Amino acid sequence: MSRSSSKPPLSQIPLAERMRPRSLDEVVGQSHLLAPGRTLREAISADRPHSAIFWGPPGTGKTTLARLIAAASNSRFLSLSAVLAGVKDIRVAVDEARQVRLAEQRGTILFIDEVHRFNKAQQDAFLPHVEDGTLVFIGATTENPSFALNNALLSRARVYLLKPLQLVDLEQLADRALSDSERGLAPAPTLDPPKGAVMAPQPDRQTDSTVRSRDHRASDSGTSDQGRILIDAEARRLLAEAADGDARRLLNLLELAADLAVPVAPERQPESGPQSGSGADSGPDLGSAPTQGSRLESAPALGASRRIGVETLRQVIEGSVRRFDKGGDAFYDQISALHKSVRGSAPDAALYWLARMIDGGCDPLYLARRLVRMASEDIGNADPRALAIAMDAWDAQQRLGSPEGELALAQAVVYLASAAKSNAVYLAWNSALDEVRKEGSLEVPVHLRNAPTRLMKELGYGHAYRYAHDEPDAYAAGESYFPDGMAPRRYYQPVERGLEIRIKEKLERLAALDRAAAAKHE
Repeated sequence: MSRSSSKPPLSQIPLAERMRPRSLDEVVGQSHLLAPGRTLREAISADRPHSAIFWGPPGTGKTTLARLIAAASNSRFLSLSAVLAGVKDIRVAVDEARQVRLAEQRGTILFIDEVHRFNKAQQDAFLPHVEDGTLVFIGATTENPSFALNNALLSRARVYLLKPLQLVDLEQLADRALSDSERGLAPAPTLDPPKGAVMAPQPDRQTDSTVRSRDHRASDSGTSDQGRILIDAEARRLLAEAADGDARRLLNLLELAADLAVPVAPERQPESGPQSGSGADSGPDLGSAPTQGSRLESAPALGASRRIGVETLRQVIEGSVRRFDKGGDAFYDQISALHKSVRGSAPDAALYWLARMIDGGCDPLYLARRLVRMASEDIGNADPRALAIAMDAWDAQQRLGSPEGELALAQAVVYLASAAKSNAVYLAWNSALDEVRKEGSLEVPVHLRNAPTRLMKELGYGHAYRYAHDEPDAYAAGESYFPDGMAPRRYYQPVERGLEIRIKEKLERLAALDRAAAAKHE
């Protein structure tokens, strides 16, 4: 459980923690929850904290919102991790909440991170204390609460969906971190250079609203450009894309990139601000022609600025894994998107989702198994080759491994998405299963039973069975293959697509022979 303790120096605290918003106005993104007039924003502003479940991917502000709610309501903030805590820890937290209410006349917000990891008994332990007002419960989860949390807890807490941050939100967050001299990466403000320091002439400042927000300009805050970390426009966008909607991830990547930032010679420093125009890392320009004041410019500047370019950023994000959690919602959402793209005959979209899952670290063999399922469920006999191609892709992945085998998976995905579609086999199979479960174990007709012994033959096993190959068209017209007393069923109904067109024609012809045979016996 989190408690107050001596804090480490600010420089030892990760940038993502230092830049944690201290007010609702500093929160980036989640406007659907925090814009003026929205329920959550109004509840916080009116000092009406209520039990809630914050559901969303990592780095979207779940913990931050819980802290801001506690601060706005002057409540005690207690935090537990469901990974480490148990019922005993919950009891301790409840006791502390009671003491705070009696001694300080204020409430307590109990925040449970990864609440989906609590079992039913642990989740039920909150209920009476939420109901009697001892504490306000706020849980954070990356999993669908409908499946991960029990109904009793859900009925006492409002669920809020937090969305991944958009690129514009992430770029704004990067600008803020680069411009903040108190908690971010910008140097502390300096009014006058130290005595004897050689300062390089500063370029003209120009307002460019497309580059950065005026609220975070160094000139507005009094921060000198000396010692600042600049980021190229292309690198800035690449950083936002690599963050994959995760604010914490963005700040962690930015902090690493800042350590690798390339020094910029004074005469090459770009326009002041968190972003410059060039896309490549650059150092001193040793080949530039001398200009007026070049004697001063050639001297090393105190605290020279550094630039994060595309190459620097690629070093940082190389090998990083995008948002993906096997067994979690992101996993099943992407599997669903892949399957629906194949079913919807959208090969390009199917390739995209396959790439997303491979890039996110999904086991390619799992994907191969799913492709086999898709081949039978959504293509079936409209194109029987689909199943063989899916099996071949699975075999290729097993033999070659990654990344070579992934090309075979891509080939199978494209074929399956482009193939004729039929779910006739899928529907027929489910209908047959339902029938069997309803009817139970009906006896096999005697004429269909095997008769390997004399006793079985004497009992009539196999008697009157018609051998199909001895019949015209190799079809015993009028023969019944269902249990006695069970009328013939039509589970399989081919569609008018692919090979099933011919299959349907044949089955209709055989059905006509059955009707003709039945008419003869009437």
